[in-house]
Amino acid sequence: MDPLAFTASLIAVIGLVGKTVTAIAKIRAMLQSKDELSALINEITDLQAILTTIAHISQEEDHNDQHLGPKKALASHVQRAKDKILELQELIAYRLLGADGSVKAVRLAWLREKHVVLRLQSELKSIRWNLATSLGMVTS
Repeated sequence: MDPLAFTASLIAVIGLVGKTVTAIAKIRAMLQSKDELSALINEITDLQAILTTIAHISQEEDHNDQHLGPKKALASHVQRAKDKILELQELIAYRLLGADGSVKAVRLAWLREKHVVLRLQSELKSIRWNLATSLGMVTS
């Protein structure tokens, strides 16, 4: 993946992350500050910080061939992060907030979908660790 396309993809994912955090915060407020949602927001903002760092580093030209493998791994992990964030956004928009969006409906949806949200959080944590590891390999 060329550096410009990679950076553009990173910026898009960072934007998705910001929108997702806003939606989760809205749900958290409706559910009167659930700890699980606070932990999810923390996980996503940690992911956003790593993605922002990767975006800054990827703008610097580096033609060092020894970093090709880790850069491919970074691109793969960024795509996985994007896929999981999109899955989380879809879950929020269509199953948690839904058409009604009332507090009662959100609470009921949360009870039904909590396990899915926690699974996605765990997967995002794994992706974040993989990104951090690949980033360390690229910058070393």
